[in-house]
Amino acid sequence: MATETSSRPDKAKAEGASSRPDLTVLKGKYAFRFSGYAMPTHIAHFLTGLGQFEIDKSGNLSGTHRAAYLALQGLDAKLQTSMYKLQGKVRMDQAEGPTAEIFFKRMSGTTVGSDLNGKFFVLLVPSENRLWFMSSAAEIPGHGRAEELVNLEAVRISS
Repeated sequence: MATETSSRPDKAKAEGASSRPDLTVLKGKYAFRFSGYAMPTHIAHFLTGLGQFEIDKSGNLSGTHRAAYLALQGLDAKLQTSMYKLQGKVRMDQAEGPTAEIFFKRMSGTTVGSDLNGKFFVLLVPSENRLWFMSSAAEIPGHGRAEELVNLEAVRISS
């Protein structure tokens, strides 16, 4: 296989380009779903949600999502929901590959949930019109580190 690739520089170049695409290939509107775990009160919570975002040709991301939280232990466990506005950027990091930083501004909802700065590793699959995000760090503004682990799948719904 290495011989075939080395004898066809155009194929090798195309394969390399698909692993680090230009941000313009991400431009479009996406619907997404996510799930994961958070510890907003030193009690593990399951969280899940749905939303939409748009990415422009420079990698700027904006959108909204609704989230639901449920404590995984305790007698007071009850479902709680919140609505968030998203603002951020997808970047092509030379060392880590594609990454994203997103600020989640809480717009409404019950008592669990707060504003959050999230960082993510991103896997780009332009030919499938899909993106996958995985938490790499999170911080609650003014309070420090947030313990949260989330994965997200986004599907392009328009260009």
